[in-house]
Amino acid sequence: MEIRLRPWQPEDSPAIHALFHAAINQLADADYSQEQRQQWAHPSLDLAFWQQRLAGTTPTVAVINGDIAGFVELIMDEAYIDCLYVHPDFARQGVGSILLQSVLNQALIARLPRLQVDVSLTAEPLFRRMGFVGLQKNRHERGGVVLTNLRMEKQLLPV
Repeated sequence: MEIRLRPWQPEDSPAIHALFHAAINQLADADYSQEQRQQWAHPSLDLAFWQQRLAGTTPTVAVINGDIAGFVELIMDEAYIDCLYVHPDFARQGVGSILLQSVLNQALIARLPRLQVDVSLTAEPLFRRMGFVGLQKNRHERGGVVLTNLRMEKQLLPV
């Protein structure tokens, strides 16, 4: 299985929209209740939302056999990873690791001193394996439902 990385293209938006909702609803069910997942992947995060968002963040997309297997958004001027999602059909096959390594490489080339990210409980093990450390637990309320995630950081340059 060959994983190819490339920049996002506008025609990727429908697949990324579907991937986001599938990843949350199918991969995060061990860590988040159905009510929490419904708020996280809220219907307001529709295709129009994703088309506009992706045009602004221009993520890196992972492709396997022509299918979008995952994507990651690096907000370079904030040294922040905003999204990293893998489609359930490609979970636990190295897609997340390859996407994350690609972002780390971009950050090193840009000489960013560190990267931060807010990760779900589901994604925390991947980020820990890649050298991120936990800074604080976050609690977000959406529609009266509390969602918990973790702020993590990886030091890239010596202090």
